[in-house]
Amino acid sequence: MLHFQLITLNSLHQLDSVEGQRIQQLKKVNSDAYKAYEWLKEHGDMFENRIFGPAIVECTIKDPRYIDQVEAFFSRSDKCAFTCTSQQDYEKLAKHIYGDNKTGIQGLNVSDVTIKMCAAPLSSRAPVCSQDEVSRNNISHLGVNYTYFNLVTELWS
Repeated sequence: MLHFQLITLNSLHQLDSVEGQRIQQLKKVNSDAYKAYEWLKEHGDMFENRIFGPAIVECTIKDPRYIDQVEAFFSRSDKCAFTCTSQQDYEKLAKHIYGDNKTGIQGLNVSDVTIKMCAAPLSSRAPVCSQDEVSRNNISHLGVNYTYFNLVTELWS
């Protein structure tokens, strides 16, 4: 009985936080990605670099008036995708999410999880547009960080 109460209180606390609300949204939109996200929170220290979780959880739009426009930029799978910054981390994450018969890793028994790879540092990429173009075209008014806009455009265009 005490265990059930702790889960209930934890769930209520989670719904009170912005992150908790986003995690619950991920759970509704893609339960497989939610399962992978929860696993990654517990096992993130086994990776060489940070694994970026789903945009639906980790990205914030500063001006709420533009949420629909920015969200329209992403497909459902992009909103729920994980992004690795090294090939080793990509392979390790894929094995732990999907399973690997060679190593005996069971996986999470999921099929609807997208993993993206972005190995080159953002500083090595030419921007898709200049800071001036961002300002001139009112992209900055959407509340999207210039650097993030260029990364997202590179990954998902």
